[in-house]
Amino acid sequence: MRTLPHGVLYIRVSSFFTLTQGKAQIVADHEQLQLLSSASTVQSSPRTEHVWIDNLGEGGCHTLQPIPVEIQEVAPEDFLASFREANIAISGSDSDDAYQAMVAEILDTFDVLIEERNLGPDAAEKLRTLSTYIVRT
Repeated sequence: MRTLPHGVLYIRVSSFFTLTQGKAQIVADHEQLQLLSSASTVQSSPRTEHVWIDNLGEGGCHTLQPIPVEIQEVAPEDFLASFREANIAISGSDSDDAYQAMVAEILDTFDVLIEERNLGPDAAEKLRTLSTYIVRT
């Protein structure tokens, strides 16, 4: 067992896990181990974490539903945050930096797309996707 950044406890086993109401349950053969955590992340591998953006700050927008983001360590001091459904990715020097950059990128992209009158098919699809997750207040 080892502790990872942000207080996430990681137990390496050759098995699978599920997340239920803030409790990750790890199942290894016939034994069950429970990992209780108040963190809002799931550590799926030593270099990738899945987080959900549910607060966009005070930028004039709020979330309709949590935004799924994957943060992957691609090299030392190089983390890539991806919102795959909207095809948005941005990097940062650590996972917190990548997370904050993703929030800013989502807001910037939404603002640009919502103001544009003649969107192409890809941009229109991105705006439709973003509109299922966020709205201006």
